[in-house]
Amino acid sequence: MEQQKENFHPTNETNITNETIVVEENQAIGTILNQNYKNLKKIAFEKQKKNDFITSESQFQLILKYQTNDPKILFCLGLQNLSLGHLEKSKKQFQTILKLGTDQKFQTCCSCGLNICNGKFQEAELQCNSLKIDDHYNYLGYFFSGLIQEQSKQLSGALKNYYYSSQLRIKKNYLPIYCSQRIVKSLFKQLKTRFQQQNIEIISLSDSRLVRIITSTGTNTGTHTNNSNTNHSGGHKIISKVTFKNKQVILAEMKPRSNKYPVIFFFREALLLSQLSHPNIIKIIAVSLGKYKNKINDPNFAIPKPFFLMEYGSCGDLDEFLKSGPLQKADGFTIGSSKKHNLDLNLIISLSLQISNAVSYLHNKGIIHNDIKSKNFVVMSDFSIKLIDFGVYEMKENIKKKVHLTPNFCAPELLSGNTTGNKKTDIYSMGLVFKQMINSIDAKLGMTNENKQIGKYNMFENIINTCLQRDPEKRPSIDQVKNHLQIISNK
Repeated sequence: MEQQKENFHPTNETNITNETIVVEENQAIGTILNQNYKNLKKIAFEKQKKNDFITSESQFQLILKYQTNDPKILFCLGLQNLSLGHLEKSKKQFQTILKLGTDQKFQTCCSCGLNICNGKFQEAELQCNSLKIDDHYNYLGYFFSGLIQEQSKQLSGALKNYYYSSQLRIKKNYLPIYCSQRIVKSLFKQLKTRFQQQNIEIISLSDSRLVRIITSTGTNTGTHTNNSNTNHSGGHKIISKVTFKNKQVILAEMKPRSNKYPVIFFFREALLLSQLSHPNIIKIIAVSLGKYKNKINDPNFAIPKPFFLMEYGSCGDLDEFLKSGPLQKADGFTIGSSKKHNLDLNLIISLSLQISNAVSYLHNKGIIHNDIKSKNFVVMSDFSIKLIDFGVYEMKENIKKKVHLTPNFCAPELLSGNTTGNKKTDIYSMGLVFKQMINSIDAKLGMTNENKQIGKYNMFENIINTCLQRDPEKRPSIDQVKNHLQIISNK
């Protein structure tokens, strides 16, 4: 019994020191923090999503209180402060991460953010380009590009990059949406001012002068489409034939909840069209900008949807025109009675020259259309032709984001993925339009004794062949094409 008592003597219990208590307390705190780490981050991002950046920052700071210099949390804070224009705060956070040393790509992200804080935009843009080709960090590359362009007052380009960033990473990537909303507010003001300067009316769908035409024949900016008064164009806009001030026009409005063509791209196109003035480019007659509403985490945040009123092409789009052709005479051009062929060669050359004039105007302004095809030209009642649909245009060559392509009118280097849209790819697409035009006529029919017409035909074929060279460097410039067509037209 005595031996049994010794087993329970206090001297055999574990000695508990102050140091042991501290260690255990720290372990307990660590365990609690690990359990709550995800919750704290979740709350921070939820507040960021709601544009409550004060609470969001406090949640990130709470994590840093126990996990000092956590590079990921510091980066989230640095990115948020950079988006809000708090450059000094952001600079310190990026500098801290760079001192810690992380993987090379993450270092590039932090260095890019730091360069933007310091106004070193050229260096930052080079870093953005390297991030855009990385599947893990590409969303940051586009976001940083958006910040650079916004600070450089290139709002349209910034809007595009913010959108790409938000689509590449949907979850926990709310800052691009916030920045997009900020820009749209500015664009509303810019567009209103610019449209007023161009004498373009700003109206609404409830305008009493705006009347939808309900007929058995619908239109796609002039295209004849049976048994419907509307037609979805390209999956992003709804096209209707309406009257405005007793004149037939085309209404192009946003397709509801369109992911392929969100409202922000509508503003890009409106901003561009308000700056263009050329007889062979479609003209905006009136516009509705919708009503701005800050709808959280939704790229389509203009309600109701905006729309354009544009000129009406009574002969349809070029694709439809080449297939059927209106039965009439105009400006000395005779249209054959067949629904398939026999369009006059002189008319084809005239239309081609007008197309080259439109593309020349864009290229000389540094604009790449990126979607030249017969359906994107409308033919007016006087047989003038106008270029439409600037939804995927770019303001410079070598763009990093590949555009949505129309394979039948696409340059081979674009299909192979070896390049992005540029002036030479526009030339190739235009050559395909010319080829479709000349294939739609029986131009050699009845020309056995007409050497002049045969000569014109051969010269036109030569232009087409040079435009369709597989090597982009061997293709002519748009001004060379235009000059050759002018020579043929004068013969």
